[in-house]
Amino acid sequence: MDGTLTTINSSEITVDDKNIELGSVDNPTNITADGGGLTLRGTTNKTILWNNATEAWEFSEHVRISDGMQFQGDELRARDADGLSLGDSAGSGIFIQQGGDVSIAANLFVKGSNVSSDIDVISGDLDTLEAVVDSATGDI
Repeated sequence: MDGTLTTINSSEITVDDKNIELGSVDNPTNITADGGGLTLRGTTNKTILWNNATEAWEFSEHVRISDGMQFQGDELRARDADGLSLGDSAGSGIFIQQGGDVSIAANLFVKGSNVSSDIDVISGDLDTLEAVVDSATGDI
């Protein structure tokens, strides 16, 4: 570790400036930033750390967005060990806002023990839909 260790024994720190700078070195690079971030001590450490290899901030815990707030950006990617996984604990499902399109460039599979909803085709290529239905296995 470079520099000296300064310990502040206080339950709260107030900083009047708007920015806290970490990793202040003469020639900063992504490599010198690697592993830098925040650590909150608990039974297990809770961290937000910069990983130069992945070029991303890595959170050790879940991130919850307050109700009424949203993730914003050009792309949203979510995945688990099985691939893309979207849903909520209330079972409300996934909704595409008015004017939104869903493009599927691969097979579409509908799974579940209670798949009983109707599929409404409002517009589109009905020949393609008919081909999909004809090749389906199981009950439709």
